[in-house]
Amino acid sequence: MTPSSDSSGERAHQGFRHRFWEWFFDRPRVRRNLWKHLRRDFAAVTLRRPDYLFTLDVADHWSKKMFFRPDWQRSTVNHLVDRLREMNLLEPGKTVLELGAHIGSHTIYLHSTGAFAGAIAVEPHPDNFALLRHNMVQNGLDSATSCLNVAVDEQEGRAEFFSYGNGFSAQGSLQPRLDGEQPTASHWVETCTVSSILSRAETDAADISLVHIDVEGVEYRVLPGVFHALGPRVPVFTEFFPGLYGLERAGEMLDWIGSHYASCIRFAAEVAPTGDETVMSPKQMAEGLDFSNPEDLWFDLLLFNP
Repeated sequence: MTPSSDSSGERAHQGFRHRFWEWFFDRPRVRRNLWKHLRRDFAAVTLRRPDYLFTLDVADHWSKKMFFRPDWQRSTVNHLVDRLREMNLLEPGKTVLELGAHIGSHTIYLHSTGAFAGAIAVEPHPDNFALLRHNMVQNGLDSATSCLNVAVDEQEGRAEFFSYGNGFSAQGSLQPRLDGEQPTASHWVETCTVSSILSRAETDAADISLVHIDVEGVEYRVLPGVFHALGPRVPVFTEFFPGLYGLERAGEMLDWIGSHYASCIRFAAEVAPTGDETVMSPKQMAEGLDFSNPEDLWFDLLLFNP
């Protein structure tokens, strides 16, 4: 046997081993057992995806979703960008403003679409912010991403930031919950208006082409500031979460949306888009809601003016 045949045989053996372990660790039962050991022995774990690295806090419930469902919600981001391009609503070479960036999954997804020259990622929770910056650095996105450790709100200052549940880092909010659930922790954070955030990031309003809002129940306070700073030109992708801010306030928010945006598209929360989402007016969307239906108490909205 020649040396070249030895090396080709070794490469084939390595390829087989790689495919076997890839298959083995993709099995749900194996991943469940692995997650238990990771939570016991490690503080963080880094996932290697085909086109990015992502570091998770293994004590966090949201990270568990990413571990068991790699690229979680990436299809929604890709579909969102595709729809905006189809409707000629996304100006190329601009910046995406992400209000509530958590640890950076959507920031990475948005960068990967190639639709944006840069991003502004705003995250108030200090532990989340540390992972957000780390994930930008390890993916070479730090120079294209302005990370700000502040909370977006109606005014400048400081406010109490509430955390709920052990290991639910994505559910922190400036607003106490209406259902009476008590926060497990709280701390004071700096608050900034949207205009102030743009100033800190040294970005003109004209350079923003999309806003993504995920602020756990204070959307009704943030949306007017977004509109004031950016005007009707910029599409907004936001959570709509009546379960967090109550039906009366949800109605007021819908009225405000209807008076400032001509069109919207509804996306189901945490469900991959189907591609048949309908463009409608906010009034049409509001008239179709039934708040006794759990699906109408939490979903995503794309708001825009054609």
